[in-house]
Amino acid sequence: MKIGFFTDTYAQVNGVTVTIKALEKNLRDLGHEVYVYAPRGEAGEAKGNPHLFTSEGFRFILSPEYRWAVFPVFTIPQSNLGLDIIHVHSPISMGLAGLVNARRLRIPCIGSVHTLIPEFWKPFLQKHLPYITPPVLDRVINRFLKPLVDKFSILDTTLDLGTFFMEELTWRYFVEFFKRCNETIVPSKYTQEECQKHRLKSTVLPNGIDFQKFQQMEDEKTFSKRWNIAPKDIVALYVGRLSEEKNIDLILESARDVLKNFPTLKYMIVGDGPLRSKLEKLTEKNAISDSIIFTGYLNQESLNRCLSRADFFINASPLETQGLSVIEAMYFGCPILSVNSGAVVELFENSSFGILFKNSKKDLTAKVQELLENRNLLSKFRKNAKLKAREYDIKKFCKRLIAIYEKYL
Repeated sequence: MKIGFFTDTYAQVNGVTVTIKALEKNLRDLGHEVYVYAPRGEAGEAKGNPHLFTSEGFRFILSPEYRWAVFPVFTIPQSNLGLDIIHVHSPISMGLAGLVNARRLRIPCIGSVHTLIPEFWKPFLQKHLPYITPPVLDRVINRFLKPLVDKFSILDTTLDLGTFFMEELTWRYFVEFFKRCNETIVPSKYTQEECQKHRLKSTVLPNGIDFQKFQQMEDEKTFSKRWNIAPKDIVALYVGRLSEEKNIDLILESARDVLKNFPTLKYMIVGDGPLRSKLEKLTEKNAISDSIIFTGYLNQESLNRCLSRADFFINASPLETQGLSVIEAMYFGCPILSVNSGAVVELFENSSFGILFKNSKKDLTAKVQELLENRNLLSKFRKNAKLKAREYDIKKFCKRLIAIYEKYL
């Protein structure tokens, strides 16, 4: 089968890129041909790769590591490739190109929801878009809509343009885009339910993980020396983008209180993003810099050692559509502390490998202390985490995905 992946995320370091590249590799291992169409990154990834086609793009202002390709990007040379199916992994620039080319070539198009973009953008846009208050609107309202205002008390509170436009209009675009795909795939029941609220039907197919990448890891002594971690230290871990929606400031605010009782605790914050500078300043303000380690991006061997060394993992993001970094930590037997919201909660069904907390500093602090004070509980969680993680083998995911492709061929 010849498959065309269209994605706006390929050169970046994040969960979506990891998923797409793992899927690409494993489909090829099964004998399929996979061609990827993506915006060009700074590294010039397309050179020497006959399966990767890139296009010029421009940086997304609110998140500079992302690029949007100019639409229409290009036309697929059908005579050269003969694609059987197109799989779009983004509803934005490259996703639009995928839809258009699927129509032009008269071949099926499958869509994957990796991120609930209307919810993902909301924190950024509420921060950057202006608020319009009733006094500003009074002149217009009183002149044209006064009878309705008097009768129904319309606009008696602040109108948040960020919420109104980006939640409503972006959701409408999001739904209309995926309705034009033959089938929409989502990674969790949580994501499916959010889509269903906006009348978008979907199929749940959790993303798989390529466990082979965990075979090699950095030397333990080298790792400990580089990050100044002593054998007696307890390591709390976060892995992911440093951005608004990840709620990392909650982890750091809680850390200030936890460290008073557990001074040997070290927090490792693995990843990078637009919020890094702000988070580093927060640790300085709270006088906990000696206990907080910002590693930036790590190569796979260093990340594997980090996951192996961690005593527990913290997820504070309430918007995760699956939580692959959580599952990767579980593969190494890492207990999980997660906010009681989003798709990560589904992992806790019929399994006990961690603790859920409310989205508050007080409750997170209490749950961290509960975990650290009960070492028997930590041992139990480690065993269960390893067993649960193995349910997400990429090979199982690929077989189910191929079955979906074949329905439309």
